Amino acid sequence: MKKDLITLLVLAYLVLTFLVPVLRHRILFGRWPLVFHLESDPLQRLMGGLLGILVSAWAVWACLNWMLPPDRLGVWRTPAWLDWVGLCFVLGGASLQFAGQSTMGASFRVGIDTRLTPLVTAGVFGKVRNPIFDGFLTALLGFALLTPCPWTLMSYLWIVSLVLIQVRQEEAHLIKTQGEKYLHYAERVGRFFPGLGKLSANRSSIRGPIASCLCAFSDQGK
Repeated sequence: MKKDLITLLVLAYLVLTFLVPVLRHRILFGRWPLVFHLESDPLQRLMGGLLGILVSAWAVWACLNWMLPPDRLGVWRTPAWLDWVGLCFVLGGASLQFAGQSTMGASFRVGIDTRLTPLVTAGVFGKVRNPIFDGFLTALLGFALLTPCPWTLMSYLWIVSLVLIQVRQEEAHLIKTQGEKYLHYAERVGRFFPGLGKLSANRSSIRGPIASCLCAFSDQGK
């Protein structure tokens, strides 16, 4: 029963938070929101490819979890309450992610778009600057708790690392394209949690050392 539920959850999650928003955006606004492949920055193409591979790997994992016994996959035995925690994380994360995607409207993009789009600060974006990534990471953490093993935990840490780098890249892009409007917004609203990760007054915290090096590398490639 648990294996069937996990597989169904993963497939439903991918449909509701990836396929549906992309198709809806195409129907309503006449363009695809996937822009990783349009970005001339090679780092963005790499980020898009890596994130796509890891998300696809989670879908494959869900199918393997349905077909094979847990011990064959190295899944640890966990108490029933942890399954409920994982389920709540999946549902809550998917809801937050879908709410963020809906709030963005025509500005919804997957990747960094070189075309200027309106800055969205309403709804869930008035609480945190990255509600879509928040929901994404929360849902994947829920899946990791439902099938805990070295592979799911390791891949989750990889996804968290990629999201952190991508967020810093997006922040640098928004400062460049939106200017003071984004800077004032980032000074008021936290990055991932309400009140935390605000852009400091000297505005020096927008990039960490790793992201700065990656940005410098990508700028040289342009």
